Amino acid sequence: MRIIYEEPKEEDKYKYKRWMNEDSNRYMWYENSTSLYDYKTEDIPQELKDFLDKWTDKIRVYKESFCERYPVKLAEIEFIYKDIVYSIYPETVGATYMTDFLLGYMYEVSWDSLFEEYQREIRDDLKIELGVRHSRYWGMLD
Repeated sequence: MRIIYEEPKEEDKYKYKRWMNEDSNRYMWYENSTSLYDYKTEDIPQELKDFLDKWTDKIRVYKESFCERYPVKLAEIEFIYKDIVYSIYPETVGATYMTDFLLGYMYEVSWDSLFEEYQREIRDDLKIELGVRHSRYWGMLD
């Protein structure tokens, strides 16, 4: 969702989220982020797709030796790129695992603790590779 730089009207205020612009101590506003669950089919810049491809490959390698220390849920990285707010989730970059918990057949689930372990590295890389100045991580201990 595209950001705006002026405070929304009072009647619209509660449908917007605020983001502090660190450079000017002003708020930026947006309604919702653009979810990148299946980024390959989304109409997003190619450089963003290339970045997420790179991180999907890196997470595949990190999975091999990752040892979960605590459970995490609802992990997400939000960032602003070209005045649009995007959200990356564990599934976006392949931070998932297979389980048969309670169902008796295998299915894929989000591996939020793996994603959390590398979220700082992903965010730093967003800054270096794509010039992203505003990013934040959300997640909760389960």
